[in-house]
Amino acid sequence: MTTGEWIVIAIFIVALLCSLSLFLWLRRIIVRDRGRLAQARNNRVDHQDKPGTVPLVQITEQTLPVHIHMAYATPHNLAGRQVYADSLCALRPEALACLDRAAAAARRAGYTLKILDAWRPAAAQALFWEVCPDPRYVADPARGSHHTRGVAVDVTLVDQAGQDL
Repeated sequence: MTTGEWIVIAIFIVALLCSLSLFLWLRRIIVRDRGRLAQARNNRVDHQDKPGTVPLVQITEQTLPVHIHMAYATPHNLAGRQVYADSLCALRPEALACLDRAAAAARRAGYTLKILDAWRPAAAQALFWEVCPDPRYVADPARGSHHTRGVAVDVTLVDQAGQDL
């Protein structure tokens, strides 16, 4: 394999490790705050509302070395229509720290992360479930998802020419 292929593999390993640490952290949160999370899951909010008791940090291209293209703020997505009224990009602070490390690793390899989705309102999760009620692809909104909890981010890599990989 080439050096570039090894670098891409290393970036994805870093992302996987961040995901694992987020999963373990989220598991502790779910056990500790089961009632609060259940209430947050049932709140149907949009990006213009505050996400309740879930502490989120907004991500911008000025605060993190990434490109942001929130796919659900456009009509080109799973739902086939614009789902988000704006392109607000936010995560819990712990997830943001992992994303920051992954973005730095991508930069060292000559790539940039492109964020396609992050925190998702419960109403959007319900819409996705209506469009595709298959738990292999979409989390049941009755249980919530990592996106609605602010600990998941959908990314791709962008090369130096600005092309998605």
